[in-house]
Amino acid sequence: MSHERTPGRTTLDSDEQIAADHAASTQGTQVGPTAEGLRRLVDLVGPDPSVLELGSGPGPGWDADHLEALGARVRRTDGAQASCDPQAARGRRAELLDAVVDPFTDDRWPSYDAVVALCLLLHVERDLTAGLLSRAADALRPDGVFLASLREGEGEGETWEHGASGNAYHVTSWPRPDLDDALRTAGLEPRWHARSVHGDERWLTVLAVRA
Repeated sequence: MSHERTPGRTTLDSDEQIAADHAASTQGTQVGPTAEGLRRLVDLVGPDPSVLELGSGPGPGWDADHLEALGARVRRTDGAQASCDPQAARGRRAELLDAVVDPFTDDRWPSYDAVVALCLLLHVERDLTAGLLSRAADALRPDGVFLASLREGEGEGETWEHGASGNAYHVTSWPRPDLDDALRTAGLEPRWHARSVHGDERWLTVLAVRA
């Protein structure tokens, strides 16, 4: 599938270049709001849940590992092939899927108990986020759960940053009230929030239930 050159596509191309190094440097144990959010998700949806993970890399699937350890069946997906390859090297299957344009469901996965988008929305342009959230809600079963983490900020909050490799990343930050409004418009009711700080970055993790 061909993709238009967009800020999100540029970010995915950057991921293609640095994913292997990132996979080697990240730690596999989930802690803090991420671990708490994943635990709350599984507690809400019950045993043996089916989970769609959007943006499984550039780390090699640690969040999916954590979910599977909690009893979930996870469909791992990422928009960059280089973020899928480190998982294959560990014996995990991750599918290539662009969360902005590709379908979330298919014959094998017609719906999900949960959709997880950790560290994904910060790379999605603001005007494309509503469509992504609506498709996530549509992919959920009744009372299904959506879990996301992103950069918290003020105003429009769209900018470009460069990593240590020099590659460019599009970053969208959201104030909590704006994010909650966007979730509700998509049919997702926020139930839990957690804030964390990494260096000079403020992060927000949110869990919402399909209304």
